[in-house]
Amino acid sequence: MTPVNFIDGSIEGVLSKEQCFANKVPCGFTPFKEVVEPGKELAFDTMMGFAGSTEQINAKLDTFCGKDYLANKFVEELVSAHPDRLGGCAVINPKQRDCAEECERFLENPAMKMVEFNSLEHGYYPDVCEGVDKVLEVVAKNQAIVKVFSGIGSRAMPQQWLKHVEKYPQIPFIFLHMGCFDYGYGCVDLAGRYENIYLETSNQYEVQILKKAVTTAPQDKLLFGSSYPERLTKCSLDVFDMFHLDEGFRKKIFGENAAVLLNLNLRHEV
Repeated sequence: MTPVNFIDGSIEGVLSKEQCFANKVPCGFTPFKEVVEPGKELAFDTMMGFAGSTEQINAKLDTFCGKDYLANKFVEELVSAHPDRLGGCAVINPKQRDCAEECERFLENPAMKMVEFNSLEHGYYPDVCEGVDKVLEVVAKNQAIVKVFSGIGSRAMPQQWLKHVEKYPQIPFIFLHMGCFDYGYGCVDLAGRYENIYLETSNQYEVQILKKAVTTAPQDKLLFGSSYPERLTKCSLDVFDMFHLDEGFRKKIFGENAAVLLNLNLRHEV
């Protein structure tokens, strides 16, 4: 549904359509309408994923609507069930009043290894959002790892995180997508300047940025990522073939560097 149709038809027009697939198949959304009184707050969760039919979703409604299922709970339950194979990451919104408490709650679980910030999606500037520092205090206390979305727009510049990188040198900061296309070149430079900055490779398909990363950044600072299921893992792997990296470097990027960060012992060849 285009914005024009939404404005012309209003929310009632959307609500009148068959839900879940009101937008288009297989990507859809379920709209709702709520009145918020002055001085009150409204919080709601959005779940994204794929379902082949409404029946598949309806069959899981009791689970989806269960207490604490959303807001990282699903990830926590999954990694707790498979601690030998998975490590969890809680996405924390520092604009929420209880952001530090939520971070503390999840990092108490040893299966939760990381905390992720997405300033683009949650709509804040990392260098001025007070909640970021509150969450990082908890991360530092629990000796966890931080992932940050970097690239695309004015709220996701890698340089906006430097005040935090400098204040918390004990925290490893993984810059997801290594700044994407907008900030990739400068983001690669930061990995060489700061001991606690690492570069993750998913969604970075600018060949010259990747070439700069594999030729100038410290080899132990590069971490492979694929952005699966939005991106095919094979495509994310194949892009490295054009750089003709030696086997030792490939092993570092594709597993050994991450294993060091997570204190893992690799049991299989990378």
